[in-house]
Amino acid sequence: MAKEVSELRVPVPWGEIRGRVWGPDDGYPVLCLHGWADNCGSFNTLIPLLPKECRYVAVDLVGHGLSSHLPPGGFYSPAAYALDVSRVVAALQLKKFSIIAHSMGGDIAGIFTALYPEMVDALVLLDTYGFLPTDSARLSEVMRQGMDAMLQFENKKEEKTRIYTYEKAAERLMAANQTLSEQSVHILLERGLTAVQGGFIFSRDLRVNFKNIMRMSLEQSLVMLSKIRASLLLILAGGGSDRMLSEPTQDRFTSTLLQSFQDGNHSVVTVPGHHHVHLDKPEVVAPFVSDFLRTKALSQSSFSVHKLLAANPTLSEQSVHILLEQGLTAVQGASAGFMISRDVRLHFKNVVRPTLEQSLEMQSRIKSSVLVVLADEGLRTFHDSKQQENIATLLQGYRDRNHTVVTVPGDHHVHLNNPEVVAPLISDFLQTNVIPQQLSAV
Repeated sequence: MAKEVSELRVPVPWGEIRGRVWGPDDGYPVLCLHGWADNCGSFNTLIPLLPKECRYVAVDLVGHGLSSHLPPGGFYSPAAYALDVSRVVAALQLKKFSIIAHSMGGDIAGIFTALYPEMVDALVLLDTYGFLPTDSARLSEVMRQGMDAMLQFENKKEEKTRIYTYEKAAERLMAANQTLSEQSVHILLERGLTAVQGGFIFSRDLRVNFKNIMRMSLEQSLVMLSKIRASLLLILAGGGSDRMLSEPTQDRFTSTLLQSFQDGNHSVVTVPGHHHVHLDKPEVVAPFVSDFLRTKALSQSSFSVHKLLAANPTLSEQSVHILLEQGLTAVQGASAGFMISRDVRLHFKNVVRPTLEQSLEMQSRIKSSVLVVLADEGLRTFHDSKQQENIATLLQGYRDRNHTVVTVPGDHHVHLNNPEVVAPLISDFLQTNVIPQQLSAV
């Protein structure tokens, strides 16, 4: 998979969101969200060990890695990051996908999956609980601390940015994350440093260090968790996030969240390692993530949904499920799941192709009444300019013979996605041209 890595660039109003993409273009999409002060390199060692049929999109969260910083006056929060996830999802035209998230990325993934439950098939949380509640009694205090820090930063006279040698930057990162392996430090610094005259500066925005202003109580977190419909795998590191909680009550809150996961029949496992175990020792985490993705995403109809949506991006999700009712065949055994039931030979190019002249000749032999209903964003968009000219000639042939040609708003599958647009035209045509003839024949 290492050879199939490309750089991601998604334009946003203040710049761009960067990241890396692994896997085939038509692979099942898996979004990867890193933790606080990290970057998408956090997944460099894990992704090569995961199922090859997936397309992994790992982003540098705004203010991290190579992504743009927010403009002056902006602040960072999991809710704002969830909006950025929506921007990436929209840019990539994803309709169904799964998420792997570490640390703060899990808080972002939890919010997004609760807000858009229909979009996420499976959610993997790496040493994070999806939500980090704050004691309701301390909400105002913590929010004020974050706001005061922002104001103090904005009013501070511009300071000279500290420049490091690469070795000193590595030492600083290691000091701040003492459980990181040396290899992991170098991986994170690939996108975590910017070369300048005289050395390097850290690429992340200093404002990501301030306390999150937008907070949720335990009650709010539990309500949000209840909105999640995705299958969920929680992987905790034995020496991980529980030891990093900054507020005394958060330990009690995470216990409540953990019980909620278990009550919801979600999968919870604990592995040996520290907070960055997915980066330091991916071989410990990969088997759990791989099995979960294969079971909850790749082996289920959700993968078929993705494939069908990728081939027909204008189909609604309801239409996809309708087509899959007759379009899937269940497979038993070790590779249990579903397979597309249609014959693969249908993908081959048509061997018998009439010319325009032959088509017009065949058209002239039609004696029945004809109704042609065209979608304005439909079949015409599937052909090159020459084919469009031929279609225009065929349509004129119908009109010259007093047949009915109408155009409706919609895409190629408008009859399935929005039947109420097409039905009146067909009903009127049948009542006018077909039913009277059948009655007169009787």
